Amino acid sequence: MAGQELEFVERRPGDWFFVLGAYWGSAAWDWREDAMAYGPFGSEQEARECQVHDHPGPSGSRVLTHDRYRQDEFHEDKLYVRLFEEALARSAPSRAP
Repeated sequence: MAGQELEFVERRPGDWFFVLGAYWGSAAWDWREDAMAYGPFGSEQEARECQVHDHPGPSGSRVLTHDRYRQDEFHEDKLYVRLFEEALARSAPSRAP
C-alpha cells in the first residue's frame, strides 16, 4: 500500500531481509515497532522479488547493507533483532511430533 515504509536489509553478507511497515501506518515513535520482517533471502534481488510478488504497494524503499562504500550502512539494534528473529521463526519448518 502506498505510504508504507520499506527497507531491504543485509543483516550479514548474503543474509537479506525486507522490513515492511504496517499498512495502517504507525503511531509509534519508530515505525519499525509496528513493522514485519520477511526473510532470510540469499540476495537483495530475491528479497525484492518476494516483496513485489507477495507484498506489492510501497513505491519507495531504502537499502541497508554491510557494504561500507554505500551510504546507508546497516547497524543492528534491538528492534531489528526482534524483527529478524520473528521472521526466522516464521520461516523455520514446523516440527510435527
